[in-house]
Amino acid sequence: MIRCTKYNKTNTGKVYNFTILKEIALPYNSLIYYVIVDDKNCKFTIPKTSYQHYNFKIGQSIKCSLDKINCSGQIFFEPLNPYYNEGSTYNFEFIEFKTIENYLGFTEQICIVKDVFGKQQHIRNAQNIKPVNNSIKALVGYIKKGKLFLLPDSAYRKILTPGNTIDFKIVSEDKNERFGSVYVLVDKNENKHVIPIEFYNQYSIKKQEWFRAIVKKFSSKDFFYIEPLHPIYTIGKTYSFKTIHSPTINNYNNVLVKDCFDNIIVVENIMNSFEPNSELICEVIDLKKGKPIIKLATTSLI
Repeated sequence: MIRCTKYNKTNTGKVYNFTILKEIALPYNSLIYYVIVDDKNCKFTIPKTSYQHYNFKIGQSIKCSLDKINCSGQIFFEPLNPYYNEGSTYNFEFIEFKTIENYLGFTEQICIVKDVFGKQQHIRNAQNIKPVNNSIKALVGYIKKGKLFLLPDSAYRKILTPGNTIDFKIVSEDKNERFGSVYVLVDKNENKHVIPIEFYNQYSIKKQEWFRAIVKKFSSKDFFYIEPLHPIYTIGKTYSFKTIHSPTINNYNNVLVKDCFDNIIVVENIMNSFEPNSELICEVIDLKKGKPIIKLATTSLI
């Protein structure tokens, strides 16, 4: 049995080498997928439709970043764009400005442009940009399913770029059709964002007061995931966690622990099982939805 253990949440964003093995049609939909395989014969699929403009060929070697692993353990990869790189700036052909209602329900001006593949893309939060010689410079903030997520090449390089920690404040609470009860946030440029109240109601964030949060990434629905800094845990530091249970899931050992707010956290793919109420030393490697994502530290058991 092939165990593709290197593909786990701690390696999200890491780039791996694959070969395009073949095309297949999956029985539960009408889409065509590429089957990609690594040097250990671990196989995965990526949708062909999303990457037709990449002109992939069977037998071609490609690089893919580990995009995410969902709650069911399904692994998603993003082939690297053959022309554009995340975090770099490029010139795009200007087409038009539009005012839209975005995915969060807020009014927003966007700029429609054309990329080198002839595909239309749009620049978010475009109210203060102007074309020069029918061209607009934009920052590629994120690439998902072959689509570019573009931002104005200006102060946004220092502000709304994934990985940055910046200031936000809560301006109101609202009921959102897609997210339920939310805090409505603004950044320093008055762009609006939302975070679900249920994940952060223990943080004691006050309305109209600035607080620090991480710009996590862009959604494929064109909004930013915002993660407030945790009031207790800091990324990169180690803390003690108490074990609850040590189940085996998908042939891997996992440990369930509680955090400071009694949230249950999974420590994945460890070598040993632990008795309940053991004290484990774990490193906080990320934050998500108000919870720390952790891994066992080198010296792990008290």
